[in-house]
Amino acid sequence: RSVTGPKGVWISVDEGDYAIEIRVTGRNEPKRPATLDLGVEVEFDREIYMLSETDRATCIAFRGGLPEEINIGEEHTYANFTSPTGGLLSLETWDGGYDWHFGEWVDPWKIKAVT
Repeated sequence: RSVTGPKGVWISVDEGDYAIEIRVTGRNEPKRPATLDLGVEVEFDREIYMLSETDRATCIAFRGGLPEEINIGEEHTYANFTSPTGGLLSLETWDGGYDWHFGEWVDPWKIKAVT
């Protein structure tokens, strides 16, 4: 499964580690777990992913453009699931919605500009 696509990718930076992710939609979405307890498992693309990190985040400010409307003070819960092969599956929830993203961790020292 590739994280490239015509609609672009989401690049996430977490403590110096980079993840490149794409949105998972429709029938391809994993089933949302009943709880977000560490160790909970979900299946995606015939692979098992285990919940390795979860927390809440509050938007306190942003500059520039975002692909969707986000309001100052809005809270989101995020949950990161990891597969045995190193795949990344992220669930983000907020009042009235949620999104799944699939991706992979990328070594920042191996990123090169393409011209």
